[in-house]
Amino acid sequence: MKTRILLIMIAAMLFGRLAAAAAAVEKQELTGADIINEIQRRFIAQDIKTMSYDELRVHTYEMTRGTDSPGTMPLSMGNGTTLKMRYFYQAPGKHGYKLLSKTEDNYWAGSPNEPGAIAMDHGWTDKVFNSYNVERGPDKVFKGIDCFRVTLIPKSVENKIIFPMTWYIDKERYIVLKFLGLVNSSDMKVSINGVIDYEKMNDYWFPVSSKWKTKVSKLPYTFINLSTYTNYRFNIPLAPSVFTEEFPPNWFENLGEKPYIQQK
Repeated sequence: MKTRILLIMIAAMLFGRLAAAAAAVEKQELTGADIINEIQRRFIAQDIKTMSYDELRVHTYEMTRGTDSPGTMPLSMGNGTTLKMRYFYQAPGKHGYKLLSKTEDNYWAGSPNEPGAIAMDHGWTDKVFNSYNVERGPDKVFKGIDCFRVTLIPKSVENKIIFPMTWYIDKERYIVLKFLGLVNSSDMKVSINGVIDYEKMNDYWFPVSSKWKTKVSKLPYTFINLSTYTNYRFNIPLAPSVFTEEFPPNWFENLGEKPYIQQK
């Protein structure tokens, strides 16, 4: 009898180890595309009809070369700006935003070729896979959290707006915790390092703050973007006017950019 019990215990232990090993192999075999698709699936599963939220951005920089006492510069209109915006989203992929505070002349917080709201929507994976080859690298631990590491490599070198980047993605929550980017041209190098913090709302993790640092090889500064996201509201009526994007005067003329065209 004791022998039978011992054998059952040994069999149970072996089964448990085999099951754990099989689960580890299954997780390891996820491709970069699988991970991107799972991020999308979890967002779509929330069935968000509409959403709005506010973002407060503070732009400044710190001196990182050429001084005995590097540090963050005092925020002023001479070396930075503060901007507040309200973003709007309506499924399946309609975006807009309104400025809630005045900005400097000919200044805009993002690329005019992108929608002025969250990148996540029903067409997000199409945007990713159409522009990037997605590769999974070795897993990493970030702030004590096990993360997938996914690298996005631009398919076209002609497109100067997109650049190689790496995401650290929480294995349990499938949210991007850390972002690394590199723009490497013949005359300069630009590196980007960002982190994002989240809070759980309606059983889903939404960003509540982010910090981005950008270094340009030709300049003695590190540019800093601090953002906080508040006032999330879900599934409330949105007027059609909120999807008319605002652009500063002469933005396109000064930068030679083509405007983002809202899809009908």
